[in-house]
Amino acid sequence: MASNFLSRPGFLLVLTLMLAPSNGFAAKPRALEIGLSQMSYQLNTMTTSPTGKKNTLGTSFYHLGLQYHQPVSHYLWSPWLHFMPEAISAIKSPNNSSKTSLLAFGTPLTFNMTPYLDLGTGPVVMRYTVHGSGKGTEVMNNGSSTLEFRQPTESRTATTLAWQLGGGFNYGNFRAAGDLLLHGILSSKKRSVSVMVTGTWIVLQMGGGV
Repeated sequence: MASNFLSRPGFLLVLTLMLAPSNGFAAKPRALEIGLSQMSYQLNTMTTSPTGKKNTLGTSFYHLGLQYHQPVSHYLWSPWLHFMPEAISAIKSPNNSSKTSLLAFGTPLTFNMTPYLDLGTGPVVMRYTVHGSGKGTEVMNNGSSTLEFRQPTESRTATTLAWQLGGGFNYGNFRAAGDLLLHGILSSKKRSVSVMVTGTWIVLQMGGGV
């Protein structure tokens, strides 16, 4: 039960709220943040099972997160980068035939709706990489039957665009945010949704102390 809770995207958000001070603020201008994020990538679509069974929560990736809030007119330009060394965060297939890593870079505009709430939206570039181990063969589902495939040694990377829509709160120097990432919004066959939950700490605020 505990391990299932830890794998859910709300865990980082709950942990941040528990550790945070009680005074809340929206996104802080000229603030540099660093923290952790969990992304449930492509809900009810992606799977690591050889049977091809869909995973309701998608594939969970854990990342380091960096974000900065630059004032632009009445908004904040809030670029962020989520990454993790492959040796730490790559997802291995059940029989170790491959491992998968994900890197994401977003450039949303953020608007402070109230002193306690901000909303943001903008494009996200994602790099999804699969690395083959090249060790032996693997039996895979092929529709109504199974086939044996040789495990490749090559790596393949797909670069895609998504659209971010979400919001966040600041609690003292801590920030908790939740976002939806919409994939293939112009496609009638390849639409999907990812959920991203982030907890960060303000390590530097230009023009003001932290």
